[in-house]
Amino acid sequence: MEKQKKLRFSKALPKDNAEGSTTPYRFDVLAQLANIPARITLYELLRLSKSTREALREALANAEVFIIQIPAGPREEDVEDCLHTSQNAPCITFMADDMQVKGKHGRPLYFIEYIGSSEVSCIQVDPGSALSIMPRRVMQHLGIPTHRLSATQTTIYGFNANDTRSMGKIKLKCQIGDLKSKVTCYVIDADTSYNLLLGRPLIHRNSIVPSTLHQVMKYIDGSGKV
Repeated sequence: MEKQKKLRFSKALPKDNAEGSTTPYRFDVLAQLANIPARITLYELLRLSKSTREALREALANAEVFIIQIPAGPREEDVEDCLHTSQNAPCITFMADDMQVKGKHGRPLYFIEYIGSSEVSCIQVDPGSALSIMPRRVMQHLGIPTHRLSATQTTIYGFNANDTRSMGKIKLKCQIGDLKSKVTCYVIDADTSYNLLLGRPLIHRNSIVPSTLHQVMKYIDGSGKV
């Protein structure tokens, strides 16, 4: 009869590990729920397990349990990098006193502006346009040579129900009232009702809020005022 081999260990096992822990493991339901981003109704919670219902009653009875789970708000240095509107930005509103015309109308929003040192009328501000557009005749009137245009493959749709290939693009300095900005204009050889169309890129970059109803536009200047 062969002798049974005994197990040998290089190190003695700790007594606690060898015998096992007698303390029961307690599952933290609240901590687990905090890690699960989900939308759930109170009725659905009450239909869950008994331990979940007890944890819910504990949380409702002791608000501090939830306070420690709420993440801290954004730091001030992070707010500067945020793309959302600042909480301290003034509110832009339009009142009856802002109305520039009487009665109902369907007019586009036109302004007079300076492009460089030249005054140009019939400048349309259109938030429905993805580009700023200049007809060729205006470019010639301003004395801008064709060789100053940068090549582009952009095709513009909406003229005479056909697509129009841009002759090129150019960045110009423009001024409407006190607002000074640079605008990238796409030049097209087409007849238009405006001398220059200012689209969303310029509007969004300068925080402009146009109102075709009131025939005015408002914006936040560098000092944070409307």
